[in-house]
This record gives sequence, structure tokens and C-alpha cells, in this order.
Amino acid sequence: MAEEFEIGQGDYGRVFRGIIKNENHSDCTGVINVWNKERTALLINAGACSVSFVDPDTYIEYTVKQGDFDVEVGTYYGNFVLWKAGFVEHTLKCTVTVFEIEPTIP
Repeated sequence: MAEEFEIGQGDYGRVFRGIIKNENHSDCTGVINVWNKERTALLINAGACSVSFVDPDTYIEYTVKQGDFDVEVGTYYGNFVLWKAGFVEHTLKCTVTVFEIEPTIP
């Protein structure tokens, strides 16, 4: 199952959370990758994630950094990747919809 996120264009500080149900992957290292649909640009390349286990699920969390989504409005694709001992233990697909934020009117 893919996680779906929405974020305003240029926004940051928000937490993207992926959940792997009924599995414990707390001994893994997590990253997130996000790219455009043409696969010509990475918006986030191996962004560090926290990984925690709250029985019975594993949670993978990424805090959006300033500049991650200074991009055109649209849908972007990605995945959370869990690494263990140099090998991919699990992946979780995600989509990110970037929407336009209302301009600030003085």
C-alpha cells in the first residue's frame, strides 16, 4: 500500500510518516527518496528518517527540510527504504502532491 502526502509549494517542517503494519523493523536505518514523474530529478535523495516500533507496527518518519519542495505544483513519487547490514530490508512506496500556496497579500 502506498502512503500519500500533500504539501504546499515551498513548505517545510512537516513530518511524512510511513507505516509498515504488523512488522518490527526497528533495527533498520531508514531513508526517503522522492523524484519527478519523468525520473529526471531527485527532490530528496536518501533523506534520513527515524525508524521506531510501536507494537505491532514500524513507523518511518521524515521531517521535510527547507528547499525539498521548491518545485512546480504536481505529483511526485518516492519510497521509504529500510536498510539492514548493507541490504534493503523493506521498501514502502509513496506519492507527494505539491499544491500552490496562496500568496501573502500585504
